[in-house]
Amino acid sequence: MLKKDELKNSMILKLEMITKEREREMERLWKEFQRVLNLYLRNTEEYRNEYNTLRDQDSSDTKNIQDHYAEVARLSDQIADLRLKLATLKEEHEFNMKQMQKSKAELQLRVANLKQEMELGTRLDQEQLKTLAVYSNDAIKHLQGMLKKVKSIFQIATFCKKYETESEDLLPFVQGALGGGPTARPLPPSSGGSEATSEQGEPTQEPDTTVATVEGSSMEGFKREVFDTAELFENFWMRFNKARIDVACLREEKQQLIERNEQLKAHLKDYLITVNMNSGGPVETHEDLLTKRPTSMKIE
Repeated sequence: MLKKDELKNSMILKLEMITKEREREMERLWKEFQRVLNLYLRNTEEYRNEYNTLRDQDSSDTKNIQDHYAEVARLSDQIADLRLKLATLKEEHEFNMKQMQKSKAELQLRVANLKQEMELGTRLDQEQLKTLAVYSNDAIKHLQGMLKKVKSIFQIATFCKKYETESEDLLPFVQGALGGGPTARPLPPSSGGSEATSEQGEPTQEPDTTVATVEGSSMEGFKREVFDTAELFENFWMRFNKARIDVACLREEKQQLIERNEQLKAHLKDYLITVNMNSGGPVETHEDLLTKRPTSMKIE
């Protein structure tokens, strides 16, 4: 029992010694560790600061990379949308180009047709212009001939004015004409102007009521001018009809005088033949006398 206690005590003492020794060793190692750690911290402070800086920069770069990845994804989606839009626009452009080419071909065909029509119209206009020039020359010649006839009529009227009776002198050719001769007064200048105004006013594009009013007023004005002109020549037509009646009467009187002249010629021939036979002369001499009379006294 005592041995056991001694052994136990010796073991406890030994264990305490070993424990104290290990504690001292641990204390030394801890101090050594603290010293090495402090030395390490002092030696690696720069590196740690640089590491912290690099770590912060890495975090920032990682965030930027993530942002870039998101931006790349967004831009990729946008590029896909733009490619789709580009394909759609390309199809629309091709369709529009086809339509424009078709329209261009149609316009070229229309231009060619219009050019042919213009050339044909130009030739037709030239031919019509030539025809118009020919007809205008004929009209000028005809009017010149009518002017000569009018001048002749005017001269005859002036000559006949000397032989007019009092009733004819009181009834001039045109109403309102002065007693200077039987010349017809020209038409009032307002008639030509009104007709020109109506002709220029009819083709203008105006409202229907205005066009109807203009046409009605133009027609009324035209009728009034025609009636006024007809009234101006009323005396002329009265004298013209009277002159025709006088001509008919004179023709009838002329026919009567011709018949009377034939009778007188026959009686004169019989008388000359009778006188010649009574005087014993030949009939031929009296025939020569009858044929060789003056023109004013010639008997046919």
